[in-house]
Amino acid sequence: MTFDQLEQLVAVAELGTVSAAAERLHISQPALSRSLRRLERELGGPLFIHGKNRLELNDTGRVAVAQTRATLAAQQELRRAVRAHLESLKTIVVGSAGPAPLWTLLPTLGGLYPGMTITSRNEDVPELEAGLKDGTYQLIVLPRPSENPDALSFPYVRERLCFSVPPGHPLATRAGVRFSDLDGADVLVLPNLGHWQRVHDEGMPRAHFIVSRSQEDHDAVAQSSALPIFTTDLSRRFRGDGAAAGRVHVPILDEEAHPLFHVALRREDAERFSGLVRELEKGQLLDERDRPR
Repeated sequence: MTFDQLEQLVAVAELGTVSAAAERLHISQPALSRSLRRLERELGGPLFIHGKNRLELNDTGRVAVAQTRATLAAQQELRRAVRAHLESLKTIVVGSAGPAPLWTLLPTLGGLYPGMTITSRNEDVPELEAGLKDGTYQLIVLPRPSENPDALSFPYVRERLCFSVPPGHPLATRAGVRFSDLDGADVLVLPNLGHWQRVHDEGMPRAHFIVSRSQEDHDAVAQSSALPIFTTDLSRRFRGDGAAAGRVHVPILDEEAHPLFHVALRREDAERFSGLVRELEKGQLLDERDRPR
């Protein structure tokens, strides 16, 4: 039997006549009748009660149609799964705990895998770990090595957070500050900060974070106000001063403020991303003290 025959059986069962089913399926009535007779012979018995103007399923036919619907549903799921898999082979989805590592990682991926669609989003660490495990992400960027035993992690780049203030701010003359020194302050921040949002919230629980709607809004408000903002060495290195132009960048000394980001992937994907693995093993963005020994 064929899937065409199974679809024909369901159509006749639903419409009650060969003529209506033939019209739906865009085949001739004689061809449909012959196909149904072949199906009945193959299954070993009749499936319909032939009325004057209508076909009705007999008990055997009802069993056959129930199984046929399940088979056709499984066929559709098979097609969907295969299409999704083939599409995934053309797409790299990257999840990151912060925006800065993506500024170099995404261009690197684009150069290594031309023709692939590369998308990214920022999320916090638990969601990233879960997403790598269930296949939502092919690559993730974490502020530490992955805790997934089925993942490979590579140190990628360290980011150092600063508190950026106008020159006249009380903290502007400090060589360094801690989150506790900033707690209770009004601070302008960007949206969708992933891991950094939790670092801010936990380090400064009494601070008032004014969340900008976009990078453009954030830069405009920062340049026209005395509100403190966060900036990092990577943002200034790869994006320019932007909102931090003309400000004093005071390093934040807490350990959480200078994480070493790692790129992680599933072990089973190591061959697929062998080109990226070779680049990561070079450690070109790492400080000397962060390079693997």
